[in-house]
Amino acid sequence: MTHFQVRGVLLINYSELFAVLFGYKKYERRILKLKPYGIAILRLRSGQAILAMTQSLFGETINATLLTLYLLMDTGGKVISPNILNYFSGIINPMKIIDGKKISKEILDGLKQKIESSKIHPKLAIVLVSNDPASKTYTNLKAKRAEEIGVVVNNYDFNLESSNLKSDVINKINELNEDETIDGILLQLPLHDSIKESTDEIVDAIDPDKDVDGLTTINQNKLKDCIRTYIPATVEAVLECIKYTCPKELLDNASQLSYLGTFLYGKRIVIINDSKLIGKPLFSLLSRYNESIEVLNKYSQDIGSITKQADILITATGQTQIIDSSIVKQSCTIIDITSVKKGDTVLGDVTISKDLEEKVKWITPVPGGVGPITIACLLRNLVNKSVYLNSTK
Repeated sequence: MTHFQVRGVLLINYSELFAVLFGYKKYERRILKLKPYGIAILRLRSGQAILAMTQSLFGETINATLLTLYLLMDTGGKVISPNILNYFSGIINPMKIIDGKKISKEILDGLKQKIESSKIHPKLAIVLVSNDPASKTYTNLKAKRAEEIGVVVNNYDFNLESSNLKSDVINKINELNEDETIDGILLQLPLHDSIKESTDEIVDAIDPDKDVDGLTTINQNKLKDCIRTYIPATVEAVLECIKYTCPKELLDNASQLSYLGTFLYGKRIVIINDSKLIGKPLFSLLSRYNESIEVLNKYSQDIGSITKQADILITATGQTQIIDSSIVKQSCTIIDITSVKKGDTVLGDVTISKDLEEKVKWITPVPGGVGPITIACLLRNLVNKSVYLNSTK
C-alpha cells in the first residue's frame, strides 16, 4: 500500500491525499501519470531540478502539480529535504499582503453606520505640538478620516517659541478635560524637541476617560492588569493584522479570546520595541493569548538569531530597512509598524526583496499597512465611548 507523509499527516493513497488538498479528483490522472517518476524525482537534490522535471512532464501550467509533487511523493518514511521544501514554499505559498486599507475601510464603514444609527456626534480634540511635517500630515489624515464618518474635530496647535510651552499644553489639556462636549483627546506624538523629555507628564495630564489613544499610565496599567480600558490604537491595529491572517474557520468563533488563543497557540512572537507606547502594551495584550513572547530593544544582543525563530515578528524600531530575508523564519508573518519618509519614499523596518517574498507568508506593506488601521482603531475607541455614554443618558 502506498503512503504519503504530508507535514506529519499520514494519508493512505493518491486519491485520498488529493481529496484533502483539493476536494475533488480532477487531477487524479496526472498523479497516476507521475507515479512511475516518483523515485527518480525524490533522488533529485534541488527544487530547480524538480521544477525542470515537472515542467517536462506537464508543461508550464504546473502549480497544482507542484503542490501535489512536493506534498505527495511517497517518502518511504523519510523527510523531504528542507532545501526543497523552502524552494517550493515560495512558489506554492507566495507572500500575502495584510491589506491595511481594506481592514481600515471595513472598520470605518462600520463606525459610520453606528454613528448614523445612534444619532450621535462624537467630538475629538487633536492636540499638535510639533512642526514636524510628518506629524502634521498624520494629524490631517486622522481629522479627515474622522470627519468622513461623522466625527466633529477640533484642532489645537501652539506657539512653539513660547518659553512656557509645556505649561501652555498642559493647561489646554486640562481645559479639554473639563469640556463636557469633548469625547476624546488625541495628543500627537512625538512632541516638539523642547518638551519631548516631558512627554510622559504631558500624556498623563489627559483624563483617562478621554484618552482614546490609550497612552496614559492609568490606562496602560489597566491593560496590564486585564481591566477593561482603551487599547492603544497602534497595539489594536497589530491585533487586527494578526486576525487578518487567521483561518476563516477560527474567525467564525464568537469569542476573540478563543480563536486568537487557538491561532497563536505554540507560535513564537518576537516584538522589536519595548517602549511604553508600543512594545509594553503590546506584550500585555498578546500575553493573554500566548506565553511565548520575547521583547527586544536596541540593547538586545544577537537579534538576528532570535528573529529567525519568530513565527510572528512585530517590528517598530523607526530605523528603516534593518530586517531582511536572512534573519527571518520560513513562512513567518511580519508586522512592520515603522513608517519613515525619506525623500519621496516611505520606508519600514523591512527590506523587501525576492528572497524575502519567497520566504515570508504574510507581511504588512509600508505604507498602507498598520498606519490606516491605527487611525481606524483610534476612532473606534472614540465612537464606542460616545455610543456608550449616549446609551446611559
